[in-house]
Amino acid sequence: MMRIFIYLTLIFINLSAAPVPQAHKRKYESALAYATQMHDGQKRKITKEPYIVHPVEVSNILILYGLPADIDVIIAGLLHDVPEDTKDKPPYLISTIEVPKKFKVSRRFMEIYQQFGQKISELVYAVTAVSKLKDGAKEEDWLNDNLDYAKQLNTYSQQAILLSSADKLSNLRCMIMELAQKIIENPDDLEGAKAQYWANFGRKKYPDYVVLGKFVTLFGLYKFHLKEKYPALIEDLQHAILSIWNLHHLTDAEDARKILEENAQYQQLYRLQDAK
Repeated sequence: MMRIFIYLTLIFINLSAAPVPQAHKRKYESALAYATQMHDGQKRKITKEPYIVHPVEVSNILILYGLPADIDVIIAGLLHDVPEDTKDKPPYLISTIEVPKKFKVSRRFMEIYQQFGQKISELVYAVTAVSKLKDGAKEEDWLNDNLDYAKQLNTYSQQAILLSSADKLSNLRCMIMELAQKIIENPDDLEGAKAQYWANFGRKKYPDYVVLGKFVTLFGLYKFHLKEKYPALIEDLQHAILSIWNLHHLTDAEDARKILEENAQYQQLYRLQDAK
């Protein structure tokens, strides 16, 4: 809890300089506080960073690629994993605001609607795993769920697709860091290090290239919808996918070090948006 508090304090200290319009900063602060409480105690799988680092990165990526005034997408970036990953948390608030049937699928969606309204709820809904949108929220086959996610996403607005692309870019950059570190720590057993890394995803039913294929498939969707308006974002996504692909196939640990150093520059850029 203390690490989360310190991290959140640093964000709030820099918030006054963040490229979020002044009129929306209170709403941003409210969303950040809510997401931080919901993700309290959660950590990223391998880096063990507080999980809230990821939603903040997603919102920063959206700011970085030209959306400082679109507060709905930025806030949806902060909230996008709350419905999927925090169902065990107690109610955040009790409200009498009526919630549309669509968002009654979980307590978290109801809270997001009651606090942040229809548009932000729709954006978060659009990027939530399809299996988590069904009554009972039972985990389904991983591959089918991801294919359904891509098909669903293709029917939503450009804002929703943009939010999804920022989420996947943040995940890819984290994956590059994690896999590169595994390889560097095990220079005499590169294949074993790679296999151990991919096993952390719990996707033993499918080979590694199927997990990678998920990102390639989504990249095609992102490129189709976003390239004209957000070419720098698409270029960054393509670079990230090539980096994780090269890491997966490299045979020299020194090459992993070079990829890691290059990737660190991107992650620093994402995390500095609040300080600009």
